[in-house]
Amino acid sequence: MSIESMGRLRSLLSALWRSPFSFERALLRRIALLIVRVAYQILSRAVPVLVDERAIPAPTIRQTAQAVEGVRSAYGIRSRGANAGARYAEVTIAVDPAANVADAHAIADAVEARLKKDLELEAVTVHVEPC
Repeated sequence: MSIESMGRLRSLLSALWRSPFSFERALLRRIALLIVRVAYQILSRAVPVLVDERAIPAPTIRQTAQAVEGVRSAYGIRSRGANAGARYAEVTIAVDPAANVADAHAIADAVEARLKKDLELEAVTVHVEPC
């Protein structure tokens, strides 16, 4: 709907609203309420998707990640896709600073597999930091 069309609709509604005929005013109020109700329904479904609503609470992801052997802590947790069907997560894990790259990578793979399985995630990104 163009801006010009919206302006014409607003002018029409404004003219009807001030109409001296009570039937027209009552009808206009019902139409206005219907428009507001439908707009609310559309926005209540669309906004969570548009703002990338959190799919899983961070404490749940933290607890699951920290249950993997070798993980000292989990933080920087984000998830998305609550209403889209597929859910995604990103987490940073702290591992033993003495661990070599291969061991740290194996721990990250274990965290990724555990999160995918236990929390039914489509994709998981695990960042590793020595701490």
